[in-house]
Amino acid sequence: MTTTTMKYYLAVLMLALGFAGCSSDDGLLADPAPTGEGEAIVLGVKEVVSPVTRADQQKGSMDFTKLTTTGFGVYGYKGTYSSESSQPTLFSSSTTNTEVSFISGGTAPTTTLVHPGNWTYAATANDWKLWEKNGDSEEKYTFFAYAPYMASNGTAPGITSIKASSDMSAGDPTIGYTVAIDPANSVDLLWGIRSDNGLPWKDIQRSQTAGAVLFTFYHALCAIGYHAQVIVDKDNNLSDTEDASGIAAIGTDCKVTIKSIMLTPTSVPFHQSATLNLNNTVAHTPSWSSQTGEISNLVLSGAQIDSKILDPAPGGNDATNAFLNDDINHPGITQTANSQAVIAKDNSGKEQFYMLIPQAAQNYTLEIKYFITYKTGESTFFRSDELTGTATINDLKLKAGVKYYINLVFGLTTFKLNVQAKDWDGYPLDITVVTENGTSASNSLAKGER
Repeated sequence: MTTTTMKYYLAVLMLALGFAGCSSDDGLLADPAPTGEGEAIVLGVKEVVSPVTRADQQKGSMDFTKLTTTGFGVYGYKGTYSSESSQPTLFSSSTTNTEVSFISGGTAPTTTLVHPGNWTYAATANDWKLWEKNGDSEEKYTFFAYAPYMASNGTAPGITSIKASSDMSAGDPTIGYTVAIDPANSVDLLWGIRSDNGLPWKDIQRSQTAGAVLFTFYHALCAIGYHAQVIVDKDNNLSDTEDASGIAAIGTDCKVTIKSIMLTPTSVPFHQSATLNLNNTVAHTPSWSSQTGEISNLVLSGAQIDSKILDPAPGGNDATNAFLNDDINHPGITQTANSQAVIAKDNSGKEQFYMLIPQAAQNYTLEIKYFITYKTGESTFFRSDELTGTATINDLKLKAGVKYYINLVFGLTTFKLNVQAKDWDGYPLDITVVTENGTSASNSLAKGER
């Protein structure tokens, strides 16, 4: 490797700090200028708004750290952009879907990305593209981005179709997506836009970007997760109320275990597949179309449920305390372990979610099958038969970029739920969801039986 080649290769590792108008907060370094005839077009990440998840469609919810392992895809256009005629041939005459890979640096943020790190789409110094002029004026360029990067169409749920590397046809780049009905297979999908106006980097010039195009990635999907808790009163009995003054911590004297949860839309089924147009026209809003297929309900059961909450037995009045005291394998949902995540965690121990295509507001019904085990005396125990709880969620709109936590609350004769809306980082959002108190078959458990 010559000294000159080494110089340019090292420059590839830097995004541009010396560009006029760039702030040090953007974490940009010096211009590579590979041929000395202009300034290189630099691509990078400004931030991931609320957490993402390589070509194998790594499962789970993506944040900046995961984005550095998956990379992101970019479609680049030279000249005034037209959805009808422009072709994404900026980076190569034979490759349209260009991978942008993380090199080094970067800091996973709390709310914003202070140091976005260094990214590259160039294998060598000569592969860098330059900001050019069109006559006396600066040339215009357009960039569309998505994550995680996919080299070709996938077959499993998740990203199932993209404008592939060999596809030079005109038209906005689109991403086909299919919902996974098992949360363990859910794939987060993001698209990259400008942070200042929430729209794509379209018809921009070098002077407008100080040479660097930084994408802010937003979540194109919504997510649903489950949490659960038991309310127990001061007499160590399951309570129908949530009066904190009467609640006592009782350890393993009572617990709930879950067999299954079913969430059903009452009007329009969940969308099975849809197409995301990367050229969104409404600020900060993903452009979904061609919704096809139907998922009538989402059923959570078996290995999809956290093994410490999943009920392993058929139930029935078990006179022994073996199950109740099995805290290591089946601690269940208890008063002392409030708001437990219900869906089985991933291999790294992180909470998992359903990733769903956004939908208009409608009502949903939830049915849960579960068991109650509790202590009735010093050495006597009661284990219920299978119980069924139902509740209604009214006027729930599934919005992109929002995580909906369905909180299940168990009492002796009632089952209730409420829904909290949060962003991907867990911050509450001002979204009102109306929930209806549920009913449960457990009302047959009279106090005399305790």
